[in-house]
Amino acid sequence: MSIHNMMFNGMSGLNSMSSNMAMLGENIANVNTVSYKNVRTVFQNVLTSSQERFGETGNGSTVDSISKDFRNGSFETTTRVTDLALSGQGFFMLRDPLESETLYGRDGQFRLRELPDSPEGTFNLMTPEGRYVQGLNLGSVVNPGQSPDDIGDILLRGISLPKATETVKLALNLENPPRPPEKQTPPLFAGWDGAATPPLAEDQYSYQTKIEAFDDQGRAFDLNIYFDQTASGDEWEFLVTHDPGLDRRLLNDGGRYNDGETPEKGAGALLYGKLIFDQTGELRDLAAWNVPLDGELVPDEESRLTFDPTSSLYSFSYNLGSEADLSATLDFGTTFDTEGLAAPYNPLRTTNYAVQSTVIYKGQDGFAPGKLQDLSIKPDGTIVGHYSNGQQIVQAQVMLADHTNYQGLIPTSGNAYKANDQAGELVIGTGDNGTFGKILSNSLEISNVDLAREFVDLNMTQRIFQANSKSITTADEIFDTLIRLK
Repeated sequence: MSIHNMMFNGMSGLNSMSSNMAMLGENIANVNTVSYKNVRTVFQNVLTSSQERFGETGNGSTVDSISKDFRNGSFETTTRVTDLALSGQGFFMLRDPLESETLYGRDGQFRLRELPDSPEGTFNLMTPEGRYVQGLNLGSVVNPGQSPDDIGDILLRGISLPKATETVKLALNLENPPRPPEKQTPPLFAGWDGAATPPLAEDQYSYQTKIEAFDDQGRAFDLNIYFDQTASGDEWEFLVTHDPGLDRRLLNDGGRYNDGETPEKGAGALLYGKLIFDQTGELRDLAAWNVPLDGELVPDEESRLTFDPTSSLYSFSYNLGSEADLSATLDFGTTFDTEGLAAPYNPLRTTNYAVQSTVIYKGQDGFAPGKLQDLSIKPDGTIVGHYSNGQQIVQAQVMLADHTNYQGLIPTSGNAYKANDQAGELVIGTGDNGTFGKILSNSLEISNVDLAREFVDLNMTQRIFQANSKSITTADEIFDTLIRLK
């Protein structure tokens, strides 16, 4: 080996150690960077000359490659539900508005942002750098030009749309016999007068309950349901009503209820019916009729309503100002088949026992608009919105991507990566499914840098750097001795 080679060997060692020092410095600088992956420098020797006697001789070292350690880091708990971590394989998919390709990352510091170019009333799930998290939109809103099956920017609706009441459920016990005994009163529909205040006098019924309902605009109104015992001891009549002044149901001539100066007699009376019980206090039959505009009803078999063959329930119409009448079914907890036979007993049902009249259960399925108050994110990436109206609605699902060769991923700013041809096949899926890890909410993956190991490597690199510099000074002294020979 020539003295000339000695100096170049030392110089190559200095260059290699400088590169290693830079990588170690990068690792130490990013020890607190979310999802940062430790960088490792790989060296190789250089053989550029040969001698017949000794064969190939070394000409120093060079950096062969710089690779990343993609092992999972530890997890830290946060207070933000949109902070996400992956406990296993996979990358979040990101769209950068400045890039023409999809980026991939494990940094889950996501935030909700309302942008002017997004559909009105929606929030985008984004990174702090302004990249859009990709996934499926499972709610009632999607990106323009996309279908719900297309992967795109995740959108979360800030408002839960209202839902009109379609089913009213009521289970109660009507006392048999009533206490105290009451005098016989006219039928409830006959005592009802939409123009009067109150429309039904207190001495006209034995029991009354109230259920809050909603129309298709989210307007709340009270359904008042009155009950009274008929001349038959095992038969009770009922009348479903609401405030007569709110009644805007459509008429056959194109007009509406309350088009005049005062409400009509039948305004607000939505459904009249009879509950027929057997000797054991169980409901064995149910009949219902619509109350006409003038309130003049003949409750006979000819005018009796037929129940829905699917639900075996009677329905009534209501309208508080919508373009078309809305419909809701009334469920007393007992359904009947086409032959009028009661279905198997439901624990929450209407009865006629000799105990005080009381409501066992009441409810309906409508709701007013609600504002987004909170989110919950499941291990498979499903995002559920929690709204002020009590609704929990599935809004979107975060999609994950994976590659066969992680070393083919090119780092970019913002803790993200680009994929080149060397990254291998792209696989897209959901969290906690197949090879993909679980998505953890309120968590972040911290750097996998081992700081103690970095300091040890740093000291070793410094010593090796000094040793290589010493070989250069030694070669220089030999050169100096040769020059001084006479």
